[in-house]
Amino acid sequence: MMSLVRARLGEPQTRYNSIGVDDAEGPPVPIPNTEVKLSGAEDSAPETGCENREMPILVTDFIFIYAGDTMKSAKINNELMLSYDEGFSEMSADELKKYFSSVENRWGIFDKDNHILISVSWTNPGFINYLTDSKAIVRGALRCSKSSLINFRIINKQTLTVDSKKAYCVAFEYKANDADINMYAELLAFRQKNKFYAIHYLSRWEFSADNRKLFDNVIKSIKINP
Repeated sequence: MMSLVRARLGEPQTRYNSIGVDDAEGPPVPIPNTEVKLSGAEDSAPETGCENREMPILVTDFIFIYAGDTMKSAKINNELMLSYDEGFSEMSADELKKYFSSVENRWGIFDKDNHILISVSWTNPGFINYLTDSKAIVRGALRCSKSSLINFRIINKQTLTVDSKKAYCVAFEYKANDADINMYAELLAFRQKNKFYAIHYLSRWEFSADNRKLFDNVIKSIKINP
């Protein structure tokens, strides 16, 4: 089931003239501060350290898009399937670079009308991933990023299930450095065999209640090949 919180075509839209980078080549950004970049699972060291590392390069032709009547679906990293509302558009590598320090091992979508961005990133497989857990992945990413966020405040911490995988999720708010705009975000991570997936959800605060429903639909739709 999908959440019909996105305004349909032909209905009046509230438009905002200053929501971030304003160039014709990029999407109308829901993340005004393009300098604050959560780098995803590979950029999140355990609590014992905070070393930013670029994600190793993988073959990038692992993503397939299937169009439906009201929903779209994607297969990510040749094993993770998810569905999302038709109001979202898949982000190109150049668009992702505006928000994340590394776009390798990363996929993302945005909805310009609802000012929401969702990104999935993943680590390369390796034994080292067995030496940490999803909570350390999330805490490491936030610790390395929050020093550059204005009015950063954690709202909630919870454990949830993503297709039978135990995930750790932190919700937080902050204010963009380059605009007087309040932001709401969530970061969750879970282990899949010998790798981790991290999912970022970012929204303008005033849209966050309805956008959270869109994000919930994405999380509930996730299916991972065994």
